[in-house]
Amino acid sequence: MARSREQQRNLGRYEGVGSALNPGGLRREGKHLPGRIEIAHARLVDPKAQLLAAHLQAGKFQQTMVNIARDPLEREYRYGRLDRQQHAAGSRYRGVLAWAAGRGDSGASGLPSGAWDASEYKTIKQLDCAKAAVEIRQEAVQLCGPRGEMVLTCVLGDELSFRETADKIGSEPGAPRFWRAQAGASRVAENFRESLRLLAEEWFRATA
Repeated sequence: MARSREQQRNLGRYEGVGSALNPGGLRREGKHLPGRIEIAHARLVDPKAQLLAAHLQAGKFQQTMVNIARDPLEREYRYGRLDRQQHAAGSRYRGVLAWAAGRGDSGASGLPSGAWDASEYKTIKQLDCAKAAVEIRQEAVQLCGPRGEMVLTCVLGDELSFRETADKIGSEPGAPRFWRAQAGASRVAENFRESLRLLAEEWFRATA
């Protein structure tokens, strides 16, 4: 059954925000600096929920703000153009590339202090992250095609906007002129959603 437009917009962390505890001080939703700041209210699991009755009554969630202006993955998800599995696939893809680039936390060592040479462990972890990035990009090529992989890597790895990604594609020798127009950004957005759908179908097939 097709979801209504309002149901499509309210997914995952953006669903049932009113039931979450509001710590106060949240700025109103909407565009504050067009193109730079667009605030959306979301709910996140509160790690202290078990300790506070107020949080328990609020469903163990706390309200927070997300700037979706420069985050295509979150913006597409907030407005219902991606479902939960597509968003999860995008988050996984972005996480692997971020770890390979030295951003984020690829996981603690689990080793007591002094049990392993820190520099040696860091080198091994970096190699593992680089290998994982190569593998996930290769899988994206197989599932989404070379263009789909490029779009995913530009948006989720290089943190480019849809328009910036279209400009990059348009700068390739022999690229059609439409990539350098607004139509190019629209094509990137469509490719982004479709590529995440293909990844989600493959990765989350067992839970579909």
